[in-house]
Amino acid sequence: YRPTINIIFATAYSNYYQQAMRIHASGYMLKPIRAEVLLEELNDLRHPVQRGDDLLHVRTFGDFEVFYHDQPLIFRYQKTKEMLAYLIDRRGAMVESDTLITILWGGETDRSNYFKQIRKDLKDTLEEIGCGDVLIKRRGAIGLFGCYDLHLQSQFSAAHPMASTGQPVMFVDKFVGAETLNNPNVLYFSNPSNFVTRNCPPMFIQCGDKDQVVPYEGSIQLAERINAVCGEGRAELTVFHDALHGDPQYETPENIDRIFAFIEKNK
Repeated sequence: YRPTINIIFATAYSNYYQQAMRIHASGYMLKPIRAEVLLEELNDLRHPVQRGDDLLHVRTFGDFEVFYHDQPLIFRYQKTKEMLAYLIDRRGAMVESDTLITILWGGETDRSNYFKQIRKDLKDTLEEIGCGDVLIKRRGAIGLFGCYDLHLQSQFSAAHPMASTGQPVMFVDKFVGAETLNNPNVLYFSNPSNFVTRNCPPMFIQCGDKDQVVPYEGSIQLAERINAVCGEGRAELTVFHDALHGDPQYETPENIDRIFAFIEKNK
């Protein structure tokens, strides 16, 4: 039970306003949503958000450094920080252990035991500050979570030009005010998947597997990320078969009841 959760509806339909107010929603926005309307809603929440300063910051320009509470994060080994820098540069891609050993020690052999120590040092240090879930660990490989689903959107848009003009509409470029296709770093702070914490509220996510505007894989990635950090069931995902963007399947009475039942259960 979360009595202080904020729920803001963003929809193209005005006829659910009364239902939204009955569950004490914080806001109700009609599409297309203007930036000033969104800011008004976020600045007038029913339950103000308490912001903390327990953030992890990474400086990649100049001397590489990692900060927590504005203080340098101390690792046991210098190589641990070097490995972290390389993983950040890979932007979420998994890196095999043998590749990391080659990167860190060149052609030197028999470094597997040392590598295990620095991998453990990275894991332990991040867990001590509550950031252990940023690591992706698989057999023989390691990576940092860096879901670039908005970059995926840019790729999708570029590959699907509008039939009327023959030109792609780069939606994400318009949202963030910059060219994004070849600059995934621009998208990092616009991507909710990169900021999922254990305090993430329950999420109800729906998409269509034939969506011609938004790649449905982004919804799957977000749901998987939330459930990986918060436990199974925190995000409820429905993928509608053969559904397009704005498909009538979203508007059936059964689905509307499903949406409000989810909100009622988790409010």
